[in-house]
Amino acid sequence: MPAFCYVRHDDNPGNRPMLAAMAASLAPARLKGTIHQFRVPNGTLLAWTADHTPFDLFTGPDGGVAMLLGEALCNHTPHRISAADLYGDWPGVTRASGYFCWLVIRGSGELFAGMDPFGLFPLYTTCNTEAFALASSINTLRQHPRYDRTPDLVGLARHLIENGCASSRTVERGSRRIQPGQVVHLLASPSLQPALLDHSIDWLSEDKITDPREAVALSISMSEAAYQRHTRTDSQAMLMSGGLDTRQLAALAIRSGHRPDGYTYGEPTDFEAVQARRTCRQVGGRWHILPDQMPPTVTMIEEELDLLSLAGGFSTVTMTGFESLGRAAIPRVTTGLLLDVHYSPFYRAPSTYEEDSLPYCMDVWINRFGIPADRLLDMARPGDMRKAVREALHEIESEWASLCGDLADRHWQVLTRHRMRPHLGSHLWKVAFHTWPQLIATDVPFVKATRRVSGDLLRDRFLQRQTVADLSPKLARIPLDSMHNQPHSVLPSRWNHLYHRMHMARLRLDGKTAQDAHRYPRIMGIDTPAWREIRAQAEAGREAAETLFEADKLRAYLPAYPEPPAPERQTFAGQWGLRLAMGMMLWLKARG
Repeated sequence: MPAFCYVRHDDNPGNRPMLAAMAASLAPARLKGTIHQFRVPNGTLLAWTADHTPFDLFTGPDGGVAMLLGEALCNHTPHRISAADLYGDWPGVTRASGYFCWLVIRGSGELFAGMDPFGLFPLYTTCNTEAFALASSINTLRQHPRYDRTPDLVGLARHLIENGCASSRTVERGSRRIQPGQVVHLLASPSLQPALLDHSIDWLSEDKITDPREAVALSISMSEAAYQRHTRTDSQAMLMSGGLDTRQLAALAIRSGHRPDGYTYGEPTDFEAVQARRTCRQVGGRWHILPDQMPPTVTMIEEELDLLSLAGGFSTVTMTGFESLGRAAIPRVTTGLLLDVHYSPFYRAPSTYEEDSLPYCMDVWINRFGIPADRLLDMARPGDMRKAVREALHEIESEWASLCGDLADRHWQVLTRHRMRPHLGSHLWKVAFHTWPQLIATDVPFVKATRRVSGDLLRDRFLQRQTVADLSPKLARIPLDSMHNQPHSVLPSRWNHLYHRMHMARLRLDGKTAQDAHRYPRIMGIDTPAWREIRAQAEAGREAAETLFEADKLRAYLPAYPEPPAPERQTFAGQWGLRLAMGMMLWLKARG
């Protein structure tokens, strides 16, 4: 991902070591990119870009500047907003579609900064009276000599509960993450305390569509318009999985007359790859497999902590297949990432609670990918850490109570706050260091349209499934991959049952089981070689973790390596919290 930093300072030559350290921290050293340094009113602007990075800088007639990192799209025209547009009318970009971050500094030194309406692009600011800086990572802010590195225990607790914090808190007191719809405003005066302006979008609609035919027609028309806005040529690349989001993108490509090449992570015999190859064949593009080639474990850990500081939950350390896109020199790729957030605010999961309750949302979304909240509270040492966990839970409860709209609207808000932005958004930022992602899921008119649909039509992804079926019956007959060994299709087909049996026979001939044909457990399983090595290295941080958590209870949850975790923790769902515990110990170890 392109990365940037603005720091306010005077012309003292003593600032040079700080600026050099900030520049060096913008991106991993092994990645090929260019570091830009611009002297701007009242400070310095630093940016890291690669050849594929959309980056635009404009100098105003008064000596001010505007920076746009990423692609900001007008909501109802194909126009891509430029830095010059931004300088003339910065409020207009705050509600634009796309994935981007922006900065305007007037000649007087007055500053405005923000990011896309969903808050996906990371934007952090310092929070003390002795320094002001903006950056895409807190590791960059950390290079400022007046930055406060003291741990924010409530922020740490929220990261462990939510798999990446949904609020403005980080794991350190010296920084805060800017929230969706917020604009940072700093006056030209000597004061270093910025204001946060509210430019958020009202996503919800009281007038809900209940007619299935009307809802599907709206879904088709709005997703088609979004696809055409966000894709630039008919010779583009598309990430193709075996899932429903990819299937909808492929159907939209066919409808738009595009024939994108398909790229799939994993091995050719994976269930996901088999269905993606068939999808690509229908689209008419060439299909490519992208093998998972992991950097050394030490490198993966260091980069994960430097870039995200647990903001991504430490769950996607080994998901590095996107690096193959960079090696293949693919400048931009269309992806269906995040579409399911808008089409599927409900989730089938065992729960003893009513859907319209905080305990239900904790079970199926907020705490599903973190350390179980009751377990975390029990492990926390009496005193500051236990108090911090309680305060974190209170904050989550207060945020949930502030949600408005009907049941589907509230669930969607939970998803966008607790899943889409901190976890999936952090993964997206890592992808963008290697290729630029184009997502129709960041299209404002499309998302507002889905919020007009009754929640009853969103259950079991009915609206999305029917959208795919109407767009392309042929694609709807290709089975959808899942973690199960019996892929199913939107539209049933006898041929697909036979095709699946042939695939299983091929696996047996190759000496593989059905479990071997799933990529996700192969790269994310707690007992894989990469995660065993990560776990072994995390042991060096256990002593520091035991200052916050009771030693015997932490060991009962995550035993000392190489003792295996309890069987219930080795399940698909149970492993998420274990990875977070490892990340916490590695983060504490890195702090020294």
